[in-house]
Amino acid sequence: MARRASRRGHRLAPLAVLFLSAFMALLDVTVVTVAVPDIGADLSAGLSAQQWVITAYTLFFSAFLLTGGTLGDRYGRRRVLLVSVAAFAVTSVLCGLARSPGMLIAARALQGLAAAAMLPGTLSLIAWIYPDPKERGRAIGMWSGVAGLALVAGPVLGGWLVGTYGWPGIFFLNLPVAVLVLVLGPRTLPEARGGREGLDVAGQLTAVVGAGALAYALIEGGTEGWTSPRILAAFTVGAVGLAAFAVVETRATDPMLPPALFRLRPFLVGNLVSFLLGFGLFSMFFFLSLYMQQVRGESALHTGLAFLPGSVAIVLTAPLSGPLAARLGQRLTIGLGLTVSAVSLLTMHRLTVDADYGRWWWSLVLMGAGIGLALSPTTALVLSSVSRQRSGVGSSIANAHRQFGIVFGVAVLGALLTERFTALVSTKLDGLGLPPAERDRVADAFLREGGSAATGANASPRLAERVIAAAEEAFVAGLHDVLTAGAIVLLAGAAVAVALPAGSRGRAGADADELRPVSAPGAE
Repeated sequence: MARRASRRGHRLAPLAVLFLSAFMALLDVTVVTVAVPDIGADLSAGLSAQQWVITAYTLFFSAFLLTGGTLGDRYGRRRVLLVSVAAFAVTSVLCGLARSPGMLIAARALQGLAAAAMLPGTLSLIAWIYPDPKERGRAIGMWSGVAGLALVAGPVLGGWLVGTYGWPGIFFLNLPVAVLVLVLGPRTLPEARGGREGLDVAGQLTAVVGAGALAYALIEGGTEGWTSPRILAAFTVGAVGLAAFAVVETRATDPMLPPALFRLRPFLVGNLVSFLLGFGLFSMFFFLSLYMQQVRGESALHTGLAFLPGSVAIVLTAPLSGPLAARLGQRLTIGLGLTVSAVSLLTMHRLTVDADYGRWWWSLVLMGAGIGLALSPTTALVLSSVSRQRSGVGSSIANAHRQFGIVFGVAVLGALLTERFTALVSTKLDGLGLPPAERDRVADAFLREGGSAATGANASPRLAERVIAAAEEAFVAGLHDVLTAGAIVLLAGAAVAVALPAGSRGRAGADADELRPVSAPGAE
């Protein structure tokens, strides 16, 4: 019995280190959402700059995740993990010390690079430490719960940090966590390598250029105009870059995104669902945070606390997703989780300018429950299609698709919100007799700092009240459109997951044979 307890402790220690590392990397995806209004006011950052504070991290995080997994497979997963944790700590300090939007956005991009090298090792080392499929399935389920909790708890923790220490506190939090990982990691984590594949430099460059240009066009298009030469050029570069990436990957000796994997139907569906989860659900934290602070006038602390029911829900439902997937199958469990999430967004149409929190907190519970049900079986579905030796690449691809979903969710839905808000607020302010230049100033100031900044110093109390009301009503109308679009995306993902034929694994030719798929609990 003592030997069994010692063996259990020997495995729990490295698991704790891996969970801390994954929590830190994924927390920074959403922890900044509640800080964006404070950052905008402190650094004079408009809506597009605020979007870039989030997007710079998720863009570089997602674009380099595939290379991060390959680096771990090639040079050692523990070594790459610990080096990237140290880099993450340094770049977090740079974020906290930034004194302009440009400095912060650049530091966030570097932080995303470090996270991209860090996260894949946390999941692939679990697959290495737990060779038994049942034990590995439980560990992956726990990792998924930690990952989901980090994404949902980000706004809660971020609100407390901003309210207590100011917005730099959300970045300085990473320092003690990184130190703990760097002290415990070398003592507890095993070293593990996969294959000796070469780095796909051409694939990496085309992926970054294509995704980055497309994100730029979507975020800046609402401000510069969708037909402006710069935006049209960005769309062109993005399309050409992504097309070039697809061509490069089919011809590369060691592609960062092996095309053969996508002939495995569970792998394809799992990654598509991961993307839709990021697009339709995780991106919503940004928009709901803006609503709470810019419309409702809540502090960052109160905004973070408002998300607490969702965090509790994911803690309660994530452990149930494994047994549920074993009973219903992964595809039905994923479909259920996405449907619950879609319903949660539709119920948020109850949000109005003066909606009391008691009328919609339960919608956040549904959102958390949907995440808890869908995230773990989606990850298991992807990893069930690849061998243990290629787990680094498999986990990187799954996480990259979810982060890309957040990138394009913030960009596309942000463009939808901007267009709707700008059109409505212009119409409303035109009725108040404001000239075009003043209407533009009001719209920009409201999105940057809220209602008090939008009115201007010289406005009469009555005019100021009507201007604020017009801006708030226009924002809520735009938010309703965003929520509807997110729900449609999630329902589409549920349909795709449920339509996956039971028992379907597909074949990817020689590459699939080489990967030797393994099974996970609840796999169909």
